[in-house]
Amino acid sequence: MILRIDRWLTELPPPSDPDPEGASIVQELMGGKFGEMSTFLNYTFQSFNFRDRQKARPFFDLISNIAAEEFGHIELVAAAINSMLTDDASVSDKVDPANSPLLALAGMAMNPHHFVNGGRGALPQDSRGLPWTGDNVVSTGDLLFDLTHNYFLETGARSGKLRVYEAVDHPAARALTGYLLTRGGVHQVAYARAVENLTGTDLTKLFPGPRVPMMQIKECRPYIDNGDYRRLYRFSPDDYRELSAVFNGTHPETGEQLEVVDEDPTVRPLPVDLPSQNDVFAPGYSTEEIREIADQLRKKAGLPDEPIGDVTPVPRRKGPKRSRSTVSTATSRSAGSRKTSTARGDSMPTAAALRPGREATRRASEQSDQPAPAPTSSETPTKAEARSRAGASKPQASATTRKAKSTPKTAAKSTPKTAAKSSSQTTKKTASKGTSRTSSTSKSSRK
Repeated sequence: MILRIDRWLTELPPPSDPDPEGASIVQELMGGKFGEMSTFLNYTFQSFNFRDRQKARPFFDLISNIAAEEFGHIELVAAAINSMLTDDASVSDKVDPANSPLLALAGMAMNPHHFVNGGRGALPQDSRGLPWTGDNVVSTGDLLFDLTHNYFLETGARSGKLRVYEAVDHPAARALTGYLLTRGGVHQVAYARAVENLTGTDLTKLFPGPRVPMMQIKECRPYIDNGDYRRLYRFSPDDYRELSAVFNGTHPETGEQLEVVDEDPTVRPLPVDLPSQNDVFAPGYSTEEIREIADQLRKKAGLPDEPIGDVTPVPRRKGPKRSRSTVSTATSRSAGSRKTSTARGDSMPTAAALRPGREATRRASEQSDQPAPAPTSSETPTKAEARSRAGASKPQASATTRKAKSTPKTAAKSTPKTAAKSSSQTTKKTASKGTSRTSSTSKSSRK
């Protein structure tokens, strides 16, 4: 059995700016081939199918105990995705479906199932929106086969987490991957030590895999500092007591001693109580109505007026809130480019609008190094203008270039105006030359 405790394995930041595109990528850590559902159900079925477990108790305890931790990892991935899909603008008890608040989902570069089927929540799918499949489970009954498979499964999972870390910069995604990279590394070591204890083959010589040390990931450092990267926690009050027979020795990257730890689960953080999202009726069309019903049921059952469970409330966000509660600006990618369209005059936040602080910082850093904008097709000079500009405007262009090298920001602002003046002057000269040629041709024809 699994004894479920209403705690998270680690703390995640409260909801900030929504990032549905990033959430669709984080889904790979949930339902991907190397995601947490795969690790959880691989080890779970291996423990279910384990024969003659008393004679191989240390190995059975290892697989069963890690399976229990993986269940908590699934919960963490779901919590991060839910946080990334939470939008302050949707926390309203008055939602009019006739206004089509989800009108433009089809045009967004994200997973519409998060809204249509998931109610702004995580799903058992990968980053493509494909459902997790039992084909990802390997449970052969052969202990050596399964242990070796589990080592490479954890290696693939670490690779996926690193790539998600590189692809998504949302605070919840970064905090999640930092923790999972650390704990996945522990499981990598555990299965490598199990194979070595069973056969004498030292898989720890392959560490780290992929070859990105955890110290390079700043979100991993708190768990490295407190020693979590070399500890295997026992997820049972009284069972799985032979873990230390397999999980022993030193950590392959640091040389520090591995250890098995019993810990009171109530020291883990409380889950964050995410707010309602009434544009998708989560938890219902009218949250206040559901609350009133729950209060009446609590009273009839003789329970206290206040809920018994503990949660971490979402803190009030500082700064201006978006006034729009509808989703309507569609963001799509086509042939490597990004296009934004608006439906019925509403505004659905694009990726830039969803992450204003980070996007503004990124744009500012990019603009500081940007050259002057190139002329559009309507501003492109004709051949005559190009010849005239090459002859008449060469000294002026050199001066402008020298100025641009010394003061790039000023040059970036003034170059379009300079180009416009030069183009205007050149056009006038070309026009006057053309007029004089026409006049002389007329005179010669009259003669």
